[in-house]
Amino acid sequence: MVVNQWKMAMTALFLSTSSADAVGDDVASFVENNLLHILYHEAGHAVIDQFLLPVLGQEEDAADAFATIEIMNVYDDPLPILADSAIAQFIMDDRVQGDYEVADYYGMHDLDIQRGYRVICHAVGLEPDAYMALAEDFDLDPDRIESCEADGWLAAESWEVLLEPTFLPEGVVSENVQTEFDIDGLTAEQQRLLLDSGVMDEFTQYLRETFDWPNPVTVTIDLCNEANAYYDPATVTISMCAEFVDELIDLAEDL
Repeated sequence: MVVNQWKMAMTALFLSTSSADAVGDDVASFVENNLLHILYHEAGHAVIDQFLLPVLGQEEDAADAFATIEIMNVYDDPLPILADSAIAQFIMDDRVQGDYEVADYYGMHDLDIQRGYRVICHAVGLEPDAYMALAEDFDLDPDRIESCEADGWLAAESWEVLLEPTFLPEGVVSENVQTEFDIDGLTAEQQRLLLDSGVMDEFTQYLRETFDWPNPVTVTIDLCNEANAYYDPATVTISMCAEFVDELIDLAEDL
């Protein structure tokens, strides 16, 4: 099973990335990396909505591709972020153990395992040398790895064409991005992994330095009574539910 493969193959990667103590350095890194990919996914929805970008296919797939491609563009070492994001999807799939409902097959999102493999496929397709070992660790067939190059470049070039008119001039910072980080009600762990880690500030700075937003965008941390993150087009708000931290810590128990 996939879950057993990544447990063996990725242990060294988790133990080599650290950022906090209370939940363990490897767990903290896993949580923060997944929060980043989730936030970039929601940024993809915001960009599509605010700049009226066309989407061929499911918007959730487009937002997944946006997150992977932008993380590869922005970060000097995106491998841990993308690996952790894919592994979280594999953990969720493994916990389901094939017990899907019919609605899972026609939902807005693809199945978790498909989303995880797409992250790896796009990464190895765009940068084979950097991500070949990751693709092999997850047993991607050599023929599929080769076709991932076409998939990755098609997604990257398509996003590049769509995003080019949305970018700010170099050195300009948008004043149309604001934050509402209310820590009331957050647990110490939620506050530490969302705020003290710099994840939310890092993401907000990306929004401010990258896009010429036509309308004010607000980034919030909310208590939602569920592990979720979402973009609300009515209020132009990207919201991270603090409960997602707890969900990711729970997923990390399967590492």
